[in-house]
Amino acid sequence: MVSVRIDGEQSTISGEHLPRLIDLIEVIKDHIVPGHMITALHIDGRTISDEDWEISPRYLAGTTLEVTTGTPAQYLKEKVSAAPEVIDHCYFMFRSTRKAFIDGDSQSANHLLQEAVDNLQAFVSWYRTMLELMPEDQRLRFGIDPEITEMGETLERICMQQLTQSWKLTGDTISKALEPQLDNLHSRMRVIIANEPGYKKV
Repeated sequence: MVSVRIDGEQSTISGEHLPRLIDLIEVIKDHIVPGHMITALHIDGRTISDEDWEISPRYLAGTTLEVTTGTPAQYLKEKVSAAPEVIDHCYFMFRSTRKAFIDGDSQSANHLLQEAVDNLQAFVSWYRTMLELMPEDQRLRFGIDPEITEMGETLERICMQQLTQSWKLTGDTISKALEPQLDNLHSRMRVIIANEPGYKKV
C-alpha cells in the first residue's frame, strides 16, 4: 500500500480500493487543515507527472506520497514570486528564435518560435489561474492585461511575417518589439512583487 504523509506527518489514509491516484488526492483533500490547499505532491521525492494521475494507488505499493499544504496566500506568494524568472526564460527563448531567423536558419527558427510561443502562452494561462486565487483588490494590483494584450498583438504580426517567410522582418520584430515588451513585463512584475508585503523580492 502507498504510504501517505501530509506536511511530514504519517497519515492513515489508504488508497488501495481507489481506481486512480487522482481519486486518492480527492480523499486527501478532505483530511487537510481547513483553509489550506495542496501546494505540492511528490512520490518518493519526485514530482508527480501527468501520467501518474491515472495510475491505480495499488501499483504504488511501497512508495511514499508526500503531500505539502499551505494557505492560498502562502501558495501565491511562493509561486507568483517566481514570475520574473519565468518571464526571463520566455525572453531568452525568443532571443534564440530571433538569432536563428536573422542567421537565416528558418527551419530551426520556426521550431524555436513554436516552442517560445507555447511557453509564453503557458505562462499567461498559469498567471491568470494565479490571479483567480487572489482577493479582488490584490488581483487589481497584480493585473498585467495591457502588457499581455500588447504582446499578443506583436505575436500576431510575427506569425503573419513567418507565414510570408519574411525571416529578417520576423527577427527584427522580435528584437525591436517583443523583446522590449517582455523586458517591460519583467520590470513591472518586479515592481509589483517589491511593493507587495510578504512576497519574495527578486
